[in-house]
Amino acid sequence: MLDAPVSGGVEGAETRDLTLLVGGEQEIVTKTMPILNAVGKTVLHVGDIGTGTICKLMHNSASFSIMLAMMQCLTTGIKAGVDASTIVEVFQKCALGRNFDLQVRLPNTLFNGNFDPRFSLKLAYKDLKLAMEIADKFDVPFSIPEICEKQMAEAIARGLDVKDSSIFLTMQEEKAGVKVRTHS
Repeated sequence: MLDAPVSGGVEGAETRDLTLLVGGEQEIVTKTMPILNAVGKTVLHVGDIGTGTICKLMHNSASFSIMLAMMQCLTTGIKAGVDASTIVEVFQKCALGRNFDLQVRLPNTLFNGNFDPRFSLKLAYKDLKLAMEIADKFDVPFSIPEICEKQMAEAIARGLDVKDSSIFLTMQEEKAGVKVRTHS
């Protein structure tokens, strides 16, 4: 038996552009690979039975949370006078749209435990506080950035302001009792 939830939505199902997150014994995964490959373009063996579902749920939770943060920032930018298509283009063409944090920043910092400053927490915090002031001025809910600000402030209070901005994520590691370090 395997668990194999998919990622890619209706659009991916229509074009077979799905990623299968497969949990189960390696031998069974290997045996069923022709079937799994017929369903989706990418098959990721993520661990024991049940881990496929955990990965799917964590991915979706992160995606929905990012969407809410983007929506809060989009509505703030629009209410502050930026055209909707302009701010969407900015999001698409800058670090957010290129998924820079997941592809570059975090692998170079948090995932390796290397917090040499690339963009200091002090500067990131300044930018976030300025964005919060804009949201407040235009009376736009900004709950996700507010959570982020509290975590950053805690890290700064610990004297970590000169480290890379990703250092504040170690507060979550401490609270969860795990370290997010990759083997690559």
